[in-house]
Amino acid sequence: MAIPAEPSTRSGIPIERILEQLACPVCFGPLQPDATSAQIQCADCSRSYPLINGIPVLIAERATATKDS
Repeated sequence: MAIPAEPSTRSGIPIERILEQLACPVCFGPLQPDATSAQIQCADCSRSYPLINGIPVLIAERATATKDS
């Protein structure tokens, strides 16, 4: 599966614009797109959340911790 250069939602809205309105469900930190995968990452706790069909899945149980949280 090819990863788009700039992630966007199915409506074509850049994911960055949507992430401005969302927060990490665990620590409420800001979210940012992960440049190396189809995920978004919390800037504070470094949890990664999947993007499925361009939709952020912000469910704490689906998060992947990338450092000691």
